[in-house]
Amino acid sequence: MILVALTFALTASSALAQSPAKQEPSSLNTREPAALRTLTSLHQAHSLAADEARRGYPIHVRAVVTYYDPYVDSRRIALFLHDSTGGIYAAVPRGIVWPGQAPLPGTLVDVSGISAPGDFAPILDQPHITVISKSHIPIHAKSVALSEILTGSEDGQWVEIEGVVHSVSESATHVTLRIAMTGGTIGATTVRRPGVDYQHLVDAWVHLRGNAAPMFNSNRQLTGARLFFPGLETVTARAPGPLDVFSLPVQPINSLMRFSSAAVWPHRIHIRGAVTTYWPGRTLCVDDGTEPLCAQTSQTTPIAAGSLVDIAGFTLLDGFNPSLSDAVFRPSPGSRPVSPVSITDAQALQGSLDSALVQIEGQLIGQDLESADTVLILTSGKSIFRAVLPAALSSAALSNIRVGSTLRITGVCSTQIDAHGTLEGYGATQASRFWILLRSPQDAVVLHAPSWWTTQRVGLALLVSMMITITGFVWAFILRHRVEQQTRELRRSRELYRHMAHHDALTGLPTRVLLHDRLQTALDRAQRFHKSIGLLMLDLDKFKQINDSLGHGIGDRVLRITAERLRAAIRKTDSVARMGGDEFVVLLNDLEDPSHAERIAEKIVASLSEPVRIDKLQLPISASVGVCTISDEVVDAETLLKRVDAAMYRAKECGRSCFQVFTADMIDATPTRPPDAVATPTSPQSTLLSSRIQ
Repeated sequence: MILVALTFALTASSALAQSPAKQEPSSLNTREPAALRTLTSLHQAHSLAADEARRGYPIHVRAVVTYYDPYVDSRRIALFLHDSTGGIYAAVPRGIVWPGQAPLPGTLVDVSGISAPGDFAPILDQPHITVISKSHIPIHAKSVALSEILTGSEDGQWVEIEGVVHSVSESATHVTLRIAMTGGTIGATTVRRPGVDYQHLVDAWVHLRGNAAPMFNSNRQLTGARLFFPGLETVTARAPGPLDVFSLPVQPINSLMRFSSAAVWPHRIHIRGAVTTYWPGRTLCVDDGTEPLCAQTSQTTPIAAGSLVDIAGFTLLDGFNPSLSDAVFRPSPGSRPVSPVSITDAQALQGSLDSALVQIEGQLIGQDLESADTVLILTSGKSIFRAVLPAALSSAALSNIRVGSTLRITGVCSTQIDAHGTLEGYGATQASRFWILLRSPQDAVVLHAPSWWTTQRVGLALLVSMMITITGFVWAFILRHRVEQQTRELRRSRELYRHMAHHDALTGLPTRVLLHDRLQTALDRAQRFHKSIGLLMLDLDKFKQINDSLGHGIGDRVLRITAERLRAAIRKTDSVARMGGDEFVVLLNDLEDPSHAERIAEKIVASLSEPVRIDKLQLPISASVGVCTISDEVVDAETLLKRVDAAMYRAKECGRSCFQVFTADMIDATPTRPPDAVATPTSPQSTLLSSRIQ
C-alpha cells in the first residue's frame, strides 16, 4: 500500500509540473512585464505623466535643433529639439565629444534616448545624436501671450512672442533681453556671439521666436518662465526705437500718463531735471519744476545733487506719480539746486509730494537690523515711517544715533499706495504709508538727544545692581562653603595623621606611645576608684622561622590575623597594642576580679593556637603570654611593663604556648628571653612546620 501511495503522489506532482494552465491563478504572475513601446514623436515624449516618464520609455525621433547652449546649465548641455508635433528639452551629458561639428540650431538630427521626468516637465535623457544634414530653424511658431507661458503648458515648445525690449544685459557667455509684453515682462536669453550689436534692440517692438522654458523649485513646481532663442535670426524688429533717444523732445514730467485720445507708442520718453537724490545703480530722482520723478537705473555714472540731467526710460505705474524703469541718463549743462519742502506726516500721506524732496521731524524709535540698507524707524504725528539709506552711502554715525532722539530728516518722499483701499474706492488713489529716501548720512540731523538715564537703562542698572548683590551673596556662600570644606579636610587630615602616628600601619592596632597614654590613664583611674587592672604581653612562638622560610609577605599576613584574633578575644573596653615585631600588649580595664585576666590569657592562648590558613598553606602558630594584675598597689607604667615582660619570659621558658602570672621571684631571677633560633632541617619543629605547609 505504501508503494502504491508513493507512486500516485509522484505521478500527480509530475502532472502538475507539466500543466501550468491548471495551477492557481496566483502562480501566473511570474510572466515578464510587457516591453515599453518606442515613442516616435516629441509630442508623445513630452506628454507623458511624470511617473510614466520615469519608467524610461525608449524615444527615437528625427528633429531640428532649435537651441544649443553649453554654458547655461552646469549639469549638462542644454539642447532643444523640434519636430512637426512639438518640442522637448534634451539633456546632453557634459564632456561629450562630437564626431563633427556640434549640432547647432538649424541642424537636422536623428536622436534616440529615453524619457525622464526632468526638473519640471518630461525631457529626453541620455540622447544619442547623429547629425543628418544642415536644415533651417522653424519659420512658423505658435503666437502666445504671457499668461499662456506662465501656465507651463508651453514648456519646451517653439513659440513666438511680441513686445517692447526694455533692456539688454550682456555677460561673457549670454545676452538677455527684458521684453515688456501685455500683462508683464519676460526674459529671453541667447548665447552671445562676438561682434553682434544687441543694444540696438532697446526700445524696439519685436517679434521673437524661441523655446519656452520654466523656472522651478525643488518640488518640480513652476515659479516663472523665460525663453531661449537661437540668435538675432529669430528676432524681427517691427518698429525700431530711435537711434538716439536723447534726440527726442523733452517732455514735462507733469504731462506724463495723462489722457490722450491718440494712440501712444510705448517708446522711452525723454525728460530733463535737477537731481534731488541719487542712489548709484538703483534710483535717480529729479525735479523739472513741474513735478518730481524717480527713475530706476542700473547706471553708476557719478552725478552731484542739483545737477541737470537728461533721462530716458519707460514709463512705469509704481506710485502716486509716474516713474521710469530701465532708465539711462547723461549730464546736461547747468545746475538748479532744489530746496526741500517742510512737511508733516499728514501731508506726506496725501500723495501730492510723492518723489519730492522734503523735510520732516520725527523721533527715532528703532532700526531695522535685518535690512541690508541702513533703515531708521521714526514716529511723527500719528504715523510711523522709515528713513532709508543704501549701505554703500551709510556710515557708523547714522547707525549709532540713540533711540529717543528727535531728528530732522531730509530726503525724497516715497508714498506707498493702499491697493485694497484704492480698489474699493471710487478711483482716487489712497496712501497707506510713506518712506524717506536719504541722500547721505548728513540728512539725519539730531535736534535733541534723550537723557542717558532712560527708563530702560534705569531698569537695566537696577537689574545689574541686583545681579551684583546676588553674585556677592552667592560668592560669599561659596567661599564659606569652601572654608568649611577645607576646615573639615584639615581636621580629617589632622585626625588621620594623629591616627597614623599612634596606630600601627600593618595591623591598625595602637602603638607603644598610645599604649603608654592609655596605661597611665588606667593606673590613675584604678588608684582613684580602687579598681583592678590587668596587663598581658604576648609574643608569637617561632615567628622568625615563618618570616625567614616563607617571606615577609606571609609574615605580615600572620601578624594581621593575630591582631584580628586578639581583638575578638577581649572586651570592647579593653585595648590591644602592637609593641613591635611579633610582640603585643593587652590592657584590661576595671577588673572586678584579678582572676579574670587569667581567663582572658587562657582564651588568647587557645585562639592563637589555631593554625593560620593562607592561600594553600596551613601554618601552625602559638603565643607565650605574660599576665600581671594590680589592685591597690601604686606602680608606674614602666614598672608594670617590666613585670608583664618578665612573666612572658617565664612562659617561654616553660615551653611556650602558655601563660604565666607575674610573681616577685621573676624579677629577682632576672631571666633572659630565649632567642627564636632558626631550626635546622633535622629539628622536629622544622619537620612539623614543613609537613603542615605541604
